[in-house]
Amino acid sequence: MFEMALSSMSAFLRGRLFANNGKAFSQIAVGMASSALLFLAACKLGVSLWGAGALAGFVGGALQPFLFKNLKYR
Repeated sequence: MFEMALSSMSAFLRGRLFANNGKAFSQIAVGMASSALLFLAACKLGVSLWGAGALAGFVGGALQPFLFKNLKYR
């Protein structure tokens, strides 16, 4: 399991994991931006930093499969 994670990470860093790197990076950026906006909104509403971070991390992580469902891998 650890070896599979390392090989996927090295393929990602070399740019060989996704067939269309531009779309993959734009989807990653959408996920990061939505998590950051949710974090800032939760902080603005008075949620503690730990709570806002946990909420944004959970929602951002749950959003990734939806964002990556149409990506093609090599």
